[in-house]
This record gives sequence, structure tokens and C-alpha cells, in this order.
Amino acid sequence: MERIGNFLASGIRDTLVESAFSAVLTVLLILIAAALFGRWPNRVSVAGMNLEFATRKTVEAYSARSQSPPSRQTLTRSLQRLRGNWNVLWVDDHPEWVRNEMEALSAIGFDFRMARNNQVATEILETHFFHLIISDIGRSNGPSGLETEDIAFDHAGRVPIIFYVGQSIGPKTPRGNAVVTSPKALFDQIQQALSSYDAV
Repeated sequence: MERIGNFLASGIRDTLVESAFSAVLTVLLILIAAALFGRWPNRVSVAGMNLEFATRKTVEAYSARSQSPPSRQTLTRSLQRLRGNWNVLWVDDHPEWVRNEMEALSAIGFDFRMARNNQVATEILETHFFHLIISDIGRSNGPSGLETEDIAFDHAGRVPIIFYVGQSIGPKTPRGNAVVTSPKALFDQIQQALSSYDAV
């Protein structure tokens, strides 16, 4: 009986050691990736870590805008609905101001191209397809972001456009595109815009 007990204890110990080793190895791989790329990878998916990362980045986005985030459960539910492989052009002369939002969406499958002004946006639109365009409005480096509507119409047809700004000029632009100021409103508008592709 004692021999059986020792055998079981040995098996349990070996299992625990293997589990601990696997966990340590996973963490080490993530740390190595972070060291190589100079930042935490945003597409790592270990037991849903990508969604957890996206939620954390969304909370940081609210903080950067001096806004209070909704509950983590609400954020997770919102991000879960947005998961998918979507190509998005983001036009903003200060991409550092929307880094958290971009990283949150990248972690759940979005693929971004960034343009700092309308000229670069035009060049990108001439050679790439996008499901969605997100843009600021006020620019310190050239013409207003509202011109993105004309550029998009000329080069991408009826691709949805969302304006993500620090201070709202109203709920919609003169052409009827949404203007939003919070991550939640941005995510809601993204979901609404991309639902048109599901219907096709």
C-alpha cells in the first residue's frame, strides 16, 4: 500500500513539475519576443491572452483620454464582438495618441496601415483594400481630416469612415459619417460599420 501511495505521489509531482515547466517556458518565450521586438507582442494568443491584452489596452486608452472605462466585463464583451480579420486604414497626424486603441484592436485580429496625412492616405488607398477608415479631424501638419471623406470616395468607393477625435464637432460630419470621442463609441461604430460586410 505504501508503494502505491509513493507511486501516486510521484506521478502527481511529475505532472506538477511538467505544468510548471510549460508555464515558465511560455513566459520565457513571451519575454524573449518582447526583448526582440522592443514591446509586448499584441497577437499572442495563449488561453485568451489576446483578449485580456486588448481589454488592458482599452482601459489605458480611456485613461489617456481622461475618461472612466466601463467594467472589464463590458469591455471584454465589446471586444469579443469585434474579433475578426479586418484591414483598416488609420489616418492621424499623432498616431501615438491612439496607440492603445490600435494595439487593443490589433490583438483581436485587426490589421492596420497608418497614414499621418491625407497625401499618404491617398497613396495607400491607391494600392490597398480596406474594410474601414478611421481618421482624426484637426491636423497640425496639413489639410483637415474631413478631406479624408473625398479621398476615400475617390479611391475606395463607399468604404465606411469613422472620425475619432478629442473634441466632438457633432455626432456626424456633413456627409453623414460618425464622429466619436470615446473608445466605447469607437468600438460601437466599428461594429456597426463592419456589420455591413456580414450582410453581404
